[in-house]
Amino acid sequence: MAKYISINVVSSADSGLGTASAFQDGEHLINVDQIVEVAQTTAANVTILLESAVAAADTIVITPSTTQTGAVVAPTNTAGALYRDALNYSLTANPGGVKSKCVLGFDQAATPLRMYWRDFTQA
Repeated sequence: MAKYISINVVSSADSGLGTASAFQDGEHLINVDQIVEVAQTTAANVTILLESAVAAADTIVITPSTTQTGAVVAPTNTAGALYRDALNYSLTANPGGVKSKCVLGFDQAATPLRMYWRDFTQA
C-alpha cells in the first residue's frame, strides 16, 4: 500500500461551488495511515474520514465532475459507488510505493463522459 493518495483537482475556481478556490487546483496528498473510512455520501460527493488530533481537519470532501472547466456537472452514477471505488482502489494500489494517484474513469451515462476531481475541502 502506498503512503499517500494523490488527488489532482482541476479548475476549482470556476466550479460554482461555495468552497471553490484557485488555490485548490493541483495535487493534494492524503496520508493513507490517517484514513478511517471512504464514503460516497451522495451521487456527487465523496467523504474521506480521517483519524486526526485536530477535530477541524478530520473530514475531506471531494467533488467529481464531467467537465474540466465551468460549473460542476455531476457525473451519471446509476449503479454502485464509482468515486468511492476509485479511492478504495488507490488505497490498495502500488504496494510498497510512496504515492498512488486516484484518477477517475468514465461515468455511467448512455454516452460515457470522462470524470475529473473539481473540488477538495478539508474541515
